[in-house]
Amino acid sequence: MFQKGIVSVELARAVSLETMQLRSAGPVEVVMMHVTVPPGESIDWHYHPGPVIVMVHTGTLTRVLPDGEVRTSVAGEAFVEAPGREWAHQGHNRGSEPLEMYAAFLLPHGQPLSIAI
Repeated sequence: MFQKGIVSVELARAVSLETMQLRSAGPVEVVMMHVTVPPGESIDWHYHPGPVIVMVHTGTLTRVLPDGEVRTSVAGEAFVEAPGREWAHQGHNRGSEPLEMYAAFLLPHGQPLSIAI
């Protein structure tokens, strides 16, 4: 596939159990992040100004949504976090091993990764 001397490393692979549709109304900044959440730790309430494609690499992510719904994603699963305050959420690692995720943030130009609430 690649010419001699070119190195390509797959960082993560996951399957989305949801249908994904992504649209943009203008320039988009794409930011790739590797996030590690230690056992027992949480990510406080926040939302994103653009969609985020999340891939759980190791561990289990437990998300709490504004209506109280709890969603769990395990290693090998992917999902999209929709943009906007109405999709605010928390993330928890309730397991005994580190939670590792890869996330692709698709942000309107000049916007932050997330906004705390």
